Amino acid sequence: MGKIEAGNEGEIKKGEEMRYTHPREMAIVVTKLYSGPMRSKDLVKKIETVSEATAHSILKKLVEDGFINRIEQSSRNVSYELTDKGRSLVEEENIKARDTLVSIVRDLPTQKEIVVDILVEDMLERLPKEWRTEKKEIH
Repeated sequence: MGKIEAGNEGEIKKGEEMRYTHPREMAIVVTKLYSGPMRSKDLVKKIETVSEATAHSILKKLVEDGFINRIEQSSRNVSYELTDKGRSLVEEENIKARDTLVSIVRDLPTQKEIVVDILVEDMLERLPKEWRTEKKEIH
């Protein structure tokens, strides 16, 4: 998740690097919660690359670090939501990603080439498997 330092509640500042065992999975959780609170069992299902126990430890770590809140309505009904700090993290990362994409597009010789490449790639992915062979004969 990069270099951040907790300042006031809901504020993220540049500073020391935070180290996580499963940064990709943590990013998935934070991103999924950006649209609104989710039950823990639904979040655990979204984290497909780790065990259920590891997914729960990821949620616990995010709560400890102040990125998400744990909302326990009963022992079997637990949900999570982003804190202001977690929401700020997602928004900052989205801005960085957009800036990177914009700078890449600006630096390329023609922007039309990018659009064509994206469209062709999307079309090829949607083709039936039997059409994706190397060699085609036209009759």
